[in-house]
Amino acid sequence: VIECKYHSDGGKPTDVKVALYVHSRFHDIKKAFELTPEHGQDVHQGWLVTNTRCTTDAIKYAECVGLRIISWRYPKTGSLEKMIEEKRLYPVTILPSARRKFLETLFVNNFILAQDIADIDETSFLRKSGIDQKTARAIKREADEICPCTPLAMLLTAGSRLL
Repeated sequence: VIECKYHSDGGKPTDVKVALYVHSRFHDIKKAFELTPEHGQDVHQGWLVTNTRCTTDAIKYAECVGLRIISWRYPKTGSLEKMIEEKRLYPVTILPSARRKFLETLFVNNFILAQDIADIDETSFLRKSGIDQKTARAIKREADEICPCTPLAMLLTAGSRLL
């Protein structure tokens, strides 16, 4: 069972109280599953995944009770930060021109990752984004800069080498 905790304030760490609640909910779900065995599923482990760092107390508690944590910079291998970097799964929220007032429009139009924007040509993005052209062009440029290995970027790079 995985519980995801999103904090819009990246400076506020996930504390031991959150780990306690997640662990408690995991056990409630596990008990409910054990009462209805006809589903054929087992619940083995609780997880807490968060976009902020966890306090030392939260990590110690999780380690003691067997709750798995994935957070910013924890664990050293397999942290959320490392996963994002290795897979280049940058959310559109990191693009400077994708200010708060444009984010909902991007999300509604299925632009969640910078890669989603970088994978399509500028004309399609301008048409599909629902954002004014000046801002959409800036967002597209920023996405292309941090996602240079997209199929479209590779095709354009190969094409420029042929010229």
